[in-house]
Amino acid sequence: MIMKTKYLVESCLLTHGLRSITDGEVIRAWDGVNATFAWIDEGKIQTGCMERFIEFRKRKIKLRVNCKNMDEMLKKRVPGALTAAGTMEACHRLGIPVTVTCGIGGIGNIPGETICSDLPALKNIPVNLVATSPKDMIDVGQTFLWLRERGVKILGYHTDYCTGYVFESMHEKLDGMFETVPFQDKGKKLLLNPIPIEKRIHDNGILEKAVKEAVEAVKKGEYFHPTVNGALDRLTNGRTSEIQLESIVENAKLAGYIAEFK
Repeated sequence: MIMKTKYLVESCLLTHGLRSITDGEVIRAWDGVNATFAWIDEGKIQTGCMERFIEFRKRKIKLRVNCKNMDEMLKKRVPGALTAAGTMEACHRLGIPVTVTCGIGGIGNIPGETICSDLPALKNIPVNLVATSPKDMIDVGQTFLWLRERGVKILGYHTDYCTGYVFESMHEKLDGMFETVPFQDKGKKLLLNPIPIEKRIHDNGILEKAVKEAVEAVKKGEYFHPTVNGALDRLTNGRTSEIQLESIVENAKLAGYIAEFK
């Protein structure tokens, strides 16, 4: 199966981030999409179809694994969901050329995350990343500058601007647009497939409230990003979870489309 796999889908968002989305809704959203998901369990990188992944999701594992702590977590044989950076590392180890995610981290004022591991992963790991956008609380100008200075190309699908993730929160020029990207290219490409603006949340005050909740949660030893997603879910009656689920599915479809042109 691994030799035929063209991309892996990260599992943190689907495991931790969609608070009001049921297992059944996740399964239905991926119906007809030939996706492979990645996580760690029993001291190994695990990959599988939706049926295998949903059994992992049902266990409600809280651990988040990135490229920096992966070896430690594998050695400890603890189960964990993979971030974008963790999935890029898994792809590299398994010889798979593309990672699919949704919102990525970057540079900002997030407690304990001055520079998210997604950035050095893009710089160092020879795997392309299909994403939606940097998350709305990120300093996207500084994030893009950091990536460009290290040779990472930032391309948009049918657009050459990044205008935000779940909100319309920024207006940053990209390095160009892409239709298809050859998989033989060895990484250093961030491919953004934005949520249509008409589907986003238009009250940015909701984002401010969610970030404040997450900052307080970090003080209690909790993870920032799942707390933000949980707060956004609650404050929008589940709408942010719905559009993020739809977006990561669309990103997987795009990765599959690109793969046809290898």
